[in-house]
Amino acid sequence: MEILNSVQMANADKYTIEKIGIPSTVLMENAASGIAEVIKNLDVKKNKIAVFAGSGNNGGDGITLTRKCFDAGYKVDLYLTSSPEKLKGDPLLNYNILQYYPVRIFNAFEDNLPEDYDIIVDSIFGTGLSRPVEGKYKSLIKELNELPGFKIAVDMPSGLAGNTNAVIGECFRADVTVTMCRAKIPHKIYPAKKFCGKVEVVDISIPDFAVTNVQPDIYEITEKNIEKTEFINDKTVAAIGPGMGRDDKTIEFIKRIIAATNLPLVIDADGLYGLDKNDFEKLRFRSIITPHIGEFARIVNKTNEEVINNKLDLVREFSTDYGIVTVLKSADTIIGIPDGTIFVLNTGTPALAKGGSGDCLTGLITSFVSQNCTLKNSAVYGSWILGKTAEHLTKKYNERTILTSDLIDNLWIEINELYRNN
Repeated sequence: MEILNSVQMANADKYTIEKIGIPSTVLMENAASGIAEVIKNLDVKKNKIAVFAGSGNNGGDGITLTRKCFDAGYKVDLYLTSSPEKLKGDPLLNYNILQYYPVRIFNAFEDNLPEDYDIIVDSIFGTGLSRPVEGKYKSLIKELNELPGFKIAVDMPSGLAGNTNAVIGECFRADVTVTMCRAKIPHKIYPAKKFCGKVEVVDISIPDFAVTNVQPDIYEITEKNIEKTEFINDKTVAAIGPGMGRDDKTIEFIKRIIAATNLPLVIDADGLYGLDKNDFEKLRFRSIITPHIGEFARIVNKTNEEVINNKLDLVREFSTDYGIVTVLKSADTIIGIPDGTIFVLNTGTPALAKGGSGDCLTGLITSFVSQNCTLKNSAVYGSWILGKTAEHLTKKYNERTILTSDLIDNLWIEINELYRNN
């Protein structure tokens, strides 16, 4: 499934409205219906709901949701962050409709915020935010975070920017985020992901071909979109790095291998330690590297924090500059392809955060390359299988007790699942 940035999402909206002819009011109505359905299915108390709405289309979704919640039998209050006079277009249309409903409407900055709401809905800002919230909006978001009650964000927790996984300032902490059409970058990649809670994607009648039209280049790997692999056992591959050490002789040995062979190479851990730009140039279009945050930071000459906050751009830049498939390992896995495509995997558990799991990943990826699988698919399949195996074991055992050998012994379960899906 595609992962969109805010510009791509806006263009998919525009294409649907202007080219296909689906009115924007229909999209807003469908969005509110989808959010209301998510609320209905929540296993939480929901007798009293507060909706906080901004003046834009995200606020329009919240205003329309207020009506849907009333129709569903909930007691619901609406808190506006702007005067009604500032509403335009679809938000104004739905606000005018709401005037006929016995719903209380407050000013979010002037009226007191009671603490007895079961659910608090944030529809203040949407995916288009590009700078940190300030002033009264910053104070409001902070106050909402401190209130009790289950927190729901509409499309994007207010304060997060739709084009980056970085946390740019104060932002709403959601238990559930309901987004439209496709997940966005902050929903799937840390550190922004931790503010989104569980992400629910609802269909609002934007067709798949409208998404394809905006040429997305980031994808989430799921069971449904793993490509079919044709295994041909007539190739060889070398895995370099795990357990080799970092002394000068080892580094020299690795450099000689890179220079003297055209083999496809999978390089991890110690194998990456002494490599420079010249080495990476020699690895063009025949290699996969699997660094963690610290190792990749050294490679691209950045701090760990800079990598964490800019991982998409840095992985894409490195992979396209050197023609290398990059598997950046962290709480989420970012896979960069030389053509600029990015894959995001949210599989795995803390059971993988121990010595040996990286070696297991290297071996797994290498095994796919040895079977004539493409470098891209080898990286994706190996990472996905290891993460899903960790998830499977964590359902049965305490994650602190799971060993790398346990992962290896159970890889067959997810490999079978891979075959079943193809």
